Amino acid sequence: MKKISIALFAAMFVLQFTACNQGSTMDTAAMDKKIDSLKQVKLEELQTTMDKECQDRMSKEVMTVADSIYQAMKAEKNS
Repeated sequence: MKKISIALFAAMFVLQFTACNQGSTMDTAAMDKKIDSLKQVKLEELQTTMDKECQDRMSKEVMTVADSIYQAMKAEKNS
């Protein structure tokens, strides 16, 4: 039984390294192109997210300032 488990462990060990040691099928230029493409997609997603957050924040802040100005004008008019 001990020999079978050792043999099984050895077989799994060899398979692990042969599976990981197959190498990349992409050349450096193709890999760089893929990385640049993925980077561009992530940057566009980040830019879209940041633009949306900025627009939301700006809308809230503009409404707050406009409301403050309106309230100040209304208080001045009533005085």
